[in-house]
Amino acid sequence: MAAAWKHRRRFDWYHPERASPIDTESLRAWGERTVGRDAVDWLLSPATSTLFFWNADETPWWLAAAMAWMAATGGWRTLVPQGGMGAVPRAVARKLRVRLRTAVQRVEPGDGGPILVRAADPAGQATLEADRVILATPAPVALALLPDPEAALGPEEAAFLRSIRYVSNLTTAVAYASRPEERAYGVSVPLAVGSKLAAIGWEHPKEPGRVPAGSGLAILMPTHSYSLARGDGNDEEVGAELIAAADGLYPGSRAHALWHRTQRWEHAMPVLQPGWSRALAKVLSVRSEKGRKVFTCGDYWLGPTTESALVSGVRAAAAVLRSLGRAGDRMEEMDLL
Repeated sequence: MAAAWKHRRRFDWYHPERASPIDTESLRAWGERTVGRDAVDWLLSPATSTLFFWNADETPWWLAAAMAWMAATGGWRTLVPQGGMGAVPRAVARKLRVRLRTAVQRVEPGDGGPILVRAADPAGQATLEADRVILATPAPVALALLPDPEAALGPEEAAFLRSIRYVSNLTTAVAYASRPEERAYGVSVPLAVGSKLAAIGWEHPKEPGRVPAGSGLAILMPTHSYSLARGDGNDEEVGAELIAAADGLYPGSRAHALWHRTQRWEHAMPVLQPGWSRALAKVLSVRSEKGRKVFTCGDYWLGPTTESALVSGVRAAAAVLRSLGRAGDRMEEMDLL
């Protein structure tokens, strides 16, 4: 906490580049030198390994310090649109022509003309024309869509996107005939335990009407290493193994699992590895909107939360307006006052 207090003015969820001067080492290296291995494994790392599936070697020390500081001082802020997160797609659907069930295969900026967005749909091949394009996808997907990422994004931004890697997750929902947990919204499982699970989200305490009376609903989130090892496993096997792991955390519970569903989440979370904020600061210092047609947004620009991805989208939309010679200032006011 003393280290966090010293650097508290650098902690800003919506401008993580401000932490770049202190983004020098991992939580593992800093923590073992400062407070010891046990404190890293059992106290400091679960906050990030549970939420983001990173281990202590992949986590910047300053991010763990920032999370501890925000939690202790009440400085943890969240941005939720009025009407909830569903307000965002509803607004898009009202204002724009939305095309569903369409796989975009390539985005070609062209020379001087419109951008060609080549897609496949049930009716066959389709090519759309656009003045500007925002790629709201994981970084590897954005790179794969562009024939020449360096030309479309600039060499610095293309290099930044190439540096981003992701953890994957076999997130599994489980319905129970009873309620193994009555109090906790979530359970963190330190990686040092050696469990297949990183975390459990208990959904039934959050909203009483979400499940039938007396029933339980859990979201089981395994570790990244388990997800990699069992990526080719069938859903029945994965579900049975994770349910058994959850049962092991509740000894004596006789909760019976009724059914389960596994969602394979390839790009679950971007890894904000040590040095990420320095790379972010560098690309932000040279990024330009002049003459630009293709823009990117996503959680890898700010952090692996839904609201961070949303803020990234707002900033990309404002940049598009400015590139078209229209005022993007009002949107920038949403840039977290």
